[in-house]
Formats: sequence, C-alpha cells, structure tokens
Amino acid sequence: MSNIYVEAKGPKGVQAKESLLPAAVTGYTRGLAVTYGSDAYHCMLATVLGQLCAGILEEDAINTYNPCAVVEFGQCVAEIGASVTALEALMVNASGQLIPATNGNAVVAVALEPQTYVAPGSFANVFVFGLFGFLCAGTTVPVPALSHLVASGAIPVASGTYGLGSAAPLAMTLATPTNLQDGTTLEICAETAQAHTVTTAASIIDGTYSVITFATIGDSITLEAMAGLWVATAKKGNVSLAPSVTAYSASGAIGVTVGMATIGGAAAKAMTLVQPSIAQEDTLLFIEAVTAHAHTVTTAANGINGADDTVTFAAVGDAVLLRARNQKWIALALVGNAALSEV
Repeated sequence: MSNIYVEAKGPKGVQAKESLLPAAVTGYTRGLAVTYGSDAYHCMLATVLGQLCAGILEEDAINTYNPCAVVEFGQCVAEIGASVTALEALMVNASGQLIPATNGNAVVAVALEPQTYVAPGSFANVFVFGLFGFLCAGTTVPVPALSHLVASGAIPVASGTYGLGSAAPLAMTLATPTNLQDGTTLEICAETAQAHTVTTAASIIDGTYSVITFATIGDSITLEAMAGLWVATAKKGNVSLAPSVTAYSASGAIGVTVGMATIGGAAAKAMTLVQPSIAQEDTLLFIEAVTAHAHTVTTAANGINGADDTVTFAAVGDAVLLRARNQKWIALALVGNAALSEV
C-alpha cells in the first residue's frame, strides 16, 4: 500500500477492542472498517456506503486462523478514501475506507486531524464510535416510503408501505430476506377489492406459509424480516396466509415439504411419498385430487398410521392431510372419497 501513514503521536486514550476472525484475507488490511460476519466471532469488510460498522481493523498481519484486533471505541488509525479535516464526521465507503459523512448515513468516526487523500488510500488518526454510530448531523430520521404498485412484479426488500391497486388481481413476489436485512418491515395493503397475492419461497412466512391473499380494500399485513424469514406481526381485514402449492400432473414422487400438493391429469397418477426424516418432524402436507381419477399416493409399508401405505382418490376435491410424526405419516383428515389401504 502506498502512502503508509506513520503517526506523529499515535492513538492514545481509552480503547475498546474485540478479537475477531476475518472472514477472508484478500483486501483486509489495517485501518479498514468491518462489520460482523456470519456470527459474532467473525468480521467482514464493510462494503455498503454509509453502513453502521463494528469497528476498525488494527492489524496488517491477517490470516483466517488468527483473530485480529478490531477497535470498537476510541482512538485508532483508519484508512481514508477522501481528504478529511479535523473534527469532521466520517462514514464508510464501499471499500471499507472512511470518507466525510453525508446526511442519512451512519457516522462511524470523527477525524482527529486533517489529512489529504492519496490513491489508493491514506491514513488518519480518528476517534471511532463502532456500534455507537449515529446518523450524520442535520439528518432527520427517514420515514419509510409509500409505494403504489399497479402491476404484477417484485416487492422490494426495503422498509416501507406498499399499496396494491389495480382493476385486476396482482401477482406479486417477495424475496427471502438475508440476515443483514433483519428488522426490515413491510406493510402491504390492498387498495382495490381484488384477490391480490404475494408469493415467497416455500415456508418463508412464519416458517410455514408462502402465499398471502387479499380480498377487500383495506386488507393489510405487516411483515418483519427475522433470521431469514418473514414474520407476520399484524394482519387486518380478510387477508389470509396459505402454504405453497405444488401441482403434479405426471406420476412420480411428491416432495416432503410444508404445503399443498395437487394431483391432476387426464388419467390416474401413481405417486410416491417417502417417509419423513427426524428433521421433518411435524411437517404438514395436504394432498388434493384436482381431476376425477383413481390417483394413488404410496409410501413405505405401514407408513401411514402405522397400518396403511396407500391413499386412493376418486373425485375432484378428494384430499388427505398428513402430519410427519416419529418418521411416519399420520393421516389427520380424509376429505371426500379419499381412502386408506394397505397394498
């Protein structure tokens, strides 16, 4: 690194430090800002402009097997990505360097001296705040945006209120949140009396559901991102939640997953269903016939209720609700002409 800074006085005063294992080696160097990685024992470079940081790396000798010191509070030497002045509030850029803070971004440190930036990086004494960072002075707390969606598509994973308004039902999708998006809160509201839907990956809503359906104006749901899931913290009106639906139109295997499976086609289908594993305990699977044929679902011998192994359907709407228990299937309910037997 060119323009290596040698402190005239060096950091002084009280420092709060933490030892963290770097998530990688490439690009890691003394003076760069880091955040927590996959857990509280690893750190990763800060790569989002203006984000809150855990602290500043204090060491150059970095490998993935030895912990490195991260200064979380107090004076330290930081790499800067732009010229700074004494007592100037600083934020992080997309390379983990500190630059002058702008409104709406987290202040992670204050410069203790003026320093001129020379590419690819210079160094300056700073007082770092780490997780005690705050919004840049003069900034008002942002109000989540209100967005009116009138065409089918994706709802952003960004805190805000989203209105679904169209003369026809909208088919919306919602991505699975990452751990870094924990706390993101969405309020989704129907602005027209249509059967709008919001679909996620299987079992991402409350760990069970994947489809949100609206019916009347004012129906709404509030979702908060937690640990890679969407948690429904509030519902109003006629909004409803349902598991994912997997349609089968050819003979084959039905997947062991929370949700609903439909069996259709122009002739009877021979389906198979493996026994659930310990990790799949309490999985609820609803299987329904959507065509009037003698579809069958066959599992291991005595795999249903400890006595049967086959479910047979006859008419449209015939169905069975299965629950995984002790690596077997328990038939909680039979609908219509659905019947159990041992083949």
